[in-house]
Amino acid sequence: MRKNTGMTQAQVAKELQVAPSYYSQWENGVRPLSAEYVHALDTLFKTSGGLLRLWQDLNRPDALPPGFQELPRLERAADRLRDYGPLLVPGLFQTPEYARIVLECERPWEKDGAVERLVEARLARQQLLEEEGAPLLAVVLDEGVLRRVVGSPEVMKEQLDRLHAAGQNRRISLQVMPWATRRRPGLTGPFRIYTFHERPEVVSAEYAMGEHLLDRPEDLAAYNTLFSILQSEALPTAQSLDLIKKVRKELDEQ
Repeated sequence: MRKNTGMTQAQVAKELQVAPSYYSQWENGVRPLSAEYVHALDTLFKTSGGLLRLWQDLNRPDALPPGFQELPRLERAADRLRDYGPLLVPGLFQTPEYARIVLECERPWEKDGAVERLVEARLARQQLLEEEGAPLLAVVLDEGVLRRVVGSPEVMKEQLDRLHAAGQNRRISLQVMPWATRRRPGLTGPFRIYTFHERPEVVSAEYAMGEHLLDRPEDLAAYNTLFSILQSEALPTAQSLDLIKKVRKELDEQ
């Protein structure tokens, strides 16, 4: 909205009588925006209440948590997405039942209706994989993700089938880091690297309550190096798909 007016961040900050760094934190989602400033920006940007309505939608009691709002926007804007999952199947590949169990465990305070909305939001993200402009995906999973039974063996068998099917997509590179690997640089946790056509990369590092976005050059360099090492240590795609089938068969034999 600001760019449509032709104004810079510094110019907007001057109009609102706030520090430029303060305004920048609003745009980057670091600092929450109060109703007073939403009204002021709506007037300044001549958006006829559009900004206010958006702010109200995002601040409803039943609004989705920030990560569930922001990730779809990043995924749709990205040309390339690299995802490392040491603990769970990434959301883009989760089956409905797997997603439901994960969300129930991660957010035990949520009511059933809220959990269902989160499941629906997660599954809606997966439509991107079927679209013409889907980003190129490179995914590295730890073998423990395949062997960790979430919910029940039946849930896991369906999830492994889903993963194996995703690995057949020519736009998706799926690799598994085997347990036997001694060199494991990704033990610090899951992360994603979003690469865009006309803007700098962004890293999303996952933590207990959501996602932390990083865009400092030194952070981007570190995570790009980390993902390159993970890919080099992981099994090639064909062997990774064979391992998924092997773990799936073992569940049948239990």
